[in-house]
Amino acid sequence: MRSGSRPRADIRAALGVTASLTASAMVMAMRLPKARPHLLPIVSAPSPTPHLANIAARKLNRAAGTLAASVLFDSAIEHYRGQFENKAMFTPLVTAALALAVSAHGTADKRDASHIVRDTIHVATGLVGLAGTAFHFYNVLKKPGRIRWNNLFYGAPVGAPTAIGLSEPFWKFTDGRFCVA
Repeated sequence: MRSGSRPRADIRAALGVTASLTASAMVMAMRLPKARPHLLPIVSAPSPTPHLANIAARKLNRAAGTLAASVLFDSAIEHYRGQFENKAMFTPLVTAALALAVSAHGTADKRDASHIVRDTIHVATGLVGLAGTAFHFYNVLKKPGRIRWNNLFYGAPVGAPTAIGLSEPFWKFTDGRFCVA
């Protein structure tokens, strides 16, 4: 294959296989017997006690901190390799460090109430992750050839900022300290 040619046959084959697998899954789903809701027992989950909700929230904080630490180390290495060419490349380092700090605070916090500083940093972290994903996607699109495998693999990683974005704000909705029924 020449270096400038596109592997159109390979792409068509991959799309064909994906389409046939999707169609097969849809046919299988339509053949499954329908559930009969009037025969299913009604089960409601008991509401957790504040103590159990606090334990779950602290575990979620620990998991968010682990993800924030991995994003901090990865973005530090990769942006250092890029020689911090753009001043915005410092943003994920600051954001991940703040996310790590508030996750550590949330892990140690035994109160049943939420914390306004943690909540603010969680929201800011989610917004920075969203902006970083858009920025990385823009950087891939401005390269010659736009969306090609070469640009996706060797350009700015589109999914990397999503990791810090997912580590913080979405767990807020499942955190027992914030569930008010």
